[in-house]
Amino acid sequence: MRRKTDTVRPAKLLDSSGKDFSGKDLSGRDFSNRVLVGADFSGSKCDGCNFSGSDLSYAIFKGTDLYKAKFEEAVVYTALFENCNLTRASFDRAFIYGIRFLSCVNVTYCSFEEIQLEERRRKGGACGHAETEESSRYRIVKPGSSMDEVGVSSLGQLDNYYCNGYCFEMHNYSRDEKALHRSQIYNRLKRIFKENNFEKEAADFYFQERYWLTRSWHKQDYSGKIIEKRTKKRIAKTVSSKLSELICGYGERPGHVVGWMLGGWIAYSFLYVTGTFEQPLTSSASFFDQWAQSLYYSICNLVSRGSDMKPLGFTKILAISQSVYGAIFFAILTATIVRKMMRN
Repeated sequence: MRRKTDTVRPAKLLDSSGKDFSGKDLSGRDFSNRVLVGADFSGSKCDGCNFSGSDLSYAIFKGTDLYKAKFEEAVVYTALFENCNLTRASFDRAFIYGIRFLSCVNVTYCSFEEIQLEERRRKGGACGHAETEESSRYRIVKPGSSMDEVGVSSLGQLDNYYCNGYCFEMHNYSRDEKALHRSQIYNRLKRIFKENNFEKEAADFYFQERYWLTRSWHKQDYSGKIIEKRTKKRIAKTVSSKLSELICGYGERPGHVVGWMLGGWIAYSFLYVTGTFEQPLTSSASFFDQWAQSLYYSICNLVSRGSDMKPLGFTKILAISQSVYGAIFFAILTATIVRKMMRN
């Protein structure tokens, strides 16, 4: 259990540069609700540290032990995690767009529940101008300040500001640009979990990546500029992606395929009730009995098994269409299962 004497305000730990925490034993310290832009925690022991609600944009964690560290609701915009131990760390509800994972990063049991974007898009970088020049355009925020001292209730509402050699501008998201950013976040998480051999988590993040990408008309070119294109090719790609989501969850949800097959059996069985057969359905039987016979024929037809009921007229077209329907979905189900087996 953390003792009260272990809680130290970050301002007391800052050196003359205002951002250097490297090489220190900071176990269990409370860094919550503070502006720590560009802070350097390289080589530090930060197990059990609480960074919840803090602005850690451009922060550096190289070779840092972050076992059970909390980054809940923190901003880690373009923060660098390299050769870190993030075992059991929590990034729940964190704003993690631009986060960088390099080299070996241990994410065993690391939690990324309900990760999100800020209310406004953050754009920033290193700034070489003097603070006096920037003060006319940016609000100057000291690295050791808390969110209460800054005077905002959440980082998503912060105005343009200058802090620790970095300039930030806050922009409103354009139309569905937010969906593209979410897709990029999940792409980064998918890759880091796959590198750590957590295939299940990587598959979940892959689904989320495709899910949000399908909902955006935007894309990012090689220079990093976000552009919007609604060409015929992109429209067709979006439509096919949406169908893939509905049918098989981008190859990650075989249960969806089984659901479509069961739905097809039932739907065709109701159509066969009104159809004509060489050996007709017993007219004196109840509707449930007639439907039971139709369901039997629907199942036999879908699995290509022979039946003593021979369709006539338009019912033949229904039977053929169901056979094609069944063949397509059996192929999709097989491909989805094989994909998951090969990945695991």
